Amino acid sequence: MESAVRMDDVNLVWIWAPGCPQSERNHALGTAIKRRNEGVILKLLEYGADPNLHQNEFTDACRAGDHTLVSMILRAPIQMQAEALMGSLGEAVKSGSLHTLTILLQATDLGSTKDIDAVGEAVRCLRVDMLLRLLLRARSLDRQILDGLVNAAFEMSETDSNKRLQIIDALFYAGAAGHKSAASFAHAVALGQMDFIRLFAKHHVDINWARGICFCRGW
Repeated sequence: MESAVRMDDVNLVWIWAPGCPQSERNHALGTAIKRRNEGVILKLLEYGADPNLHQNEFTDACRAGDHTLVSMILRAPIQMQAEALMGSLGEAVKSGSLHTLTILLQATDLGSTKDIDAVGEAVRCLRVDMLLRLLLRARSLDRQILDGLVNAAFEMSETDSNKRLQIIDALFYAGAAGHKSAASFAHAVALGQMDFIRLFAKHHVDINWARGICFCRGW
């Protein structure tokens, strides 16, 4: 089997794969992925090679934004484990490939997930499009974690303010709430940043006034 893969011979793989031991198919899959032979990869997956034994290669493909390889692996009869999919979402964000992230999201169940590293990565990268895709799929994210990301986006003062506003807006619609959002509101008032003030006010962020100055707990 290994020799057929190294020769990139799809026909030989098609003949040998059904009858060879599972361990040989699994090993051959790793070789095929490294050689980037799409026909061989698909044939090995069709006959039951386990992609979970090649999670490093899968993660590398996500990090590189290789949506073609990611899509092939996700079409395998043996599904990738949930932990591998979750861990790869952040790598897809880092790659900058919205296509790769979208493919991963279609294969990942985020319905009850409270925290996803990829959401924070999308905020740090100022990828509004990716953040929206993630938030639409993950409807149970922890409000306090989202609250921290509001503050993180607000504090990125040397970056594009329009993108920061869009990101904070999306986080509020996703349920962000807490002292850190209030602290950011207070800071915006102190700095006279009207666009941010209007945004925080639109989402009814709690703020307390004392001694004639903007003050809130958590600041």
